[in-house]
Amino acid sequence: MASSSSASSRILNPTLANLVMSGGEAAALIQPGWQIGMSGFTGSGYPKAVPMELARRITDADLRGQRFQVSIFTGASTGPELDGALAKVGGIHLRLPYQSDPETRKRINAGEMDYMDIHLSHVAQYVEYGFLGKMDLALIEVTAILEDGRVVPSSSIGNNKTWVECADKIILEVNSAQPLALEGMHDIYYSLGLPPNRQPIPLIKPQQRIGTPYLDIPMEKVVAVVHTNSPDRASPFKAADESSHRIASHILNFLEWEVKKGRIPSSLLPLQSGVGNIANAVLYGLEAGPFQDMTAYTEVIQDGLISLLKSGKLVSASATAFSLSPAEAATVMSHIGDYKDRILLRPQEISNHPEIIRRLGVIAMNGMIEADIYGNVNSTHIMGSSIQNGIGGSGDFARNGYMSIFIAPSTAQRGAISTIVPMASHVDHTEHDVSVVVTEQGLADLRGLSPRQRATLIIENCSHPDYRPALRDYLNRAERLSFGKHTPHLLTEALSWHARYSPLRPHAAARLTPHQNVVVAASRVSSTDPFSSSGLHRVADPDRKLARIDHPALLRHVIPGERPRIQRHRNRLRLTSRQPHSRKPLQLPLRLRHRRMVIRHIHLRHLGPCDLARILHLKRHRNLRIATTRLRINLQVRKLERRIRQPIPKREQRLHVIMLIPAIPNENPLFVHHPIPRPLRIVVVVRRIILRPPLERRRQMS
Repeated sequence: MASSSSASSRILNPTLANLVMSGGEAAALIQPGWQIGMSGFTGSGYPKAVPMELARRITDADLRGQRFQVSIFTGASTGPELDGALAKVGGIHLRLPYQSDPETRKRINAGEMDYMDIHLSHVAQYVEYGFLGKMDLALIEVTAILEDGRVVPSSSIGNNKTWVECADKIILEVNSAQPLALEGMHDIYYSLGLPPNRQPIPLIKPQQRIGTPYLDIPMEKVVAVVHTNSPDRASPFKAADESSHRIASHILNFLEWEVKKGRIPSSLLPLQSGVGNIANAVLYGLEAGPFQDMTAYTEVIQDGLISLLKSGKLVSASATAFSLSPAEAATVMSHIGDYKDRILLRPQEISNHPEIIRRLGVIAMNGMIEADIYGNVNSTHIMGSSIQNGIGGSGDFARNGYMSIFIAPSTAQRGAISTIVPMASHVDHTEHDVSVVVTEQGLADLRGLSPRQRATLIIENCSHPDYRPALRDYLNRAERLSFGKHTPHLLTEALSWHARYSPLRPHAAARLTPHQNVVVAASRVSSTDPFSSSGLHRVADPDRKLARIDHPALLRHVIPGERPRIQRHRNRLRLTSRQPHSRKPLQLPLRLRHRRMVIRHIHLRHLGPCDLARILHLKRHRNLRIATTRLRINLQVRKLERRIRQPIPKREQRLHVIMLIPAIPNENPLFVHHPIPRPLRIVVVVRRIILRPPLERRRQMS
């Protein structure tokens, strides 16, 4: 085909050439409530003109007071002309299966848009089986239309084959910005079939062709053809930092060890890599490694794979789309013919098919948001409820690959949040699907290990040193106190790390750096209290009314599992350990405003669950401070005396309550000087704390 970018040279079928119209005219054919299958996968090959015109139409309808929304199905994430434009005007009712647009994410997490996170290998069959209802329209970007009506696909295939087959109507966007040299790079398989008539997929090598390079279009379904000339919006990748290089080094050393042990060949097994900076760093690291004649069976062709192809170390790559940085996209697309014999683009139901992944023995490498100490991985949600992007195809490869590797830095938010947590707040990949966990701290090979063995290995090899003592402490106490010992957990505090870092807590310690704002919070620690491990806690205290010690040496003298003794002598702090090898006291300057205040632990059994929940959800710490002056004590006592109509003994009038956010999240966040008899309860009522006798005593008084 000639290398011309004119509309006439791209649309060679006379019947379809007669349907050419503008993007606005095509958008006018779309009706509210339609389910639309659109092309696009990780910012490649998505329609540009019609979605923008549809967004304008939705805006006009909104100004007239009319509700206009459609449901959008794609291959994966798209660009700002599609997801961004439609989300900004509130035009998307349901979105699936994967997204990365900031505006879309914002509306999903605000509850303004429904979002279905789904394995990429499931999307096509869910539509084909009728699970998701009728597909009203397929809006597909293509490179060119041939004389017989077949089309040359664009820079991604995704679910285009399924959209075209299942939709009632079809709109084609012919994009002249896509190089005509893409013709012949695609491999579209048409013999999959539906149950119970499915046949095995005859693919045994990543570079093997099993289909046709063209997409068949039922011409009777086509209602519009739109000509565009807009390149894909490629997203830049951040330069690999020191953490990414260290992660890549751990993975390379591990793969070399696997080759040495004879478990994989020297050319490795086919590689799959998720999109991102760390994934690219690993691929670039493979270029400097000893491996030759490698292959890739993955979802996207990204910069690292292109570099491996250029170096000759990668023989072939099979995917469903490109996902390149702007500079790399310009270079590759201008020389796309050089890669035609080494890159194959397939439908994502083939690129992500479990049968092929299992047969080829793919080595899967994907990113994660967090992993817990037992190997459960969260790759989609922040704080358990806020969606980030989606599971994508990571589950397809993790469950069915020869080996599943999950990678991430050991901390996030500049060290304020640990990636390794006691319990994952959301689980996308269970411990059964995770073979290896890697951070810049090290690598944990979890194969063949029991849950407690995995926990020890992950803590020691993958967690950050600042969080390692707390994780050890949690595991040690969980092994002693949990209901079951197979996968020990303390359910009352397993998710307390997330609660402490939640952005809903205005004074959360999430932004405190390690060893900052250390507070003396205990003078005695009970060995039977499951919510206490040491008497030292980091705390955000905006009113600065607590005893502070800003000294990094303090944490080094407190070994997890010890029960430290804290003594105050004049204006000095004396901290001694009950362990025989560390009895030497540590003296540090201590500044106290409340010199007579002694803070001790109170066990959770002294509080009802509703009381503690109310305490934890108060928005400001000062709401929990009572008895900072004698006057306020007397006021509270007089109120209580009037209520129960009986004088309260002096020894029951001394109550000091302080709300702390502990550095070790598995500890009780409430510390009280508690000379009050045990039957007396603490109850939070709106913005004050009152003393209320137990029900039996109130009945006697009445």
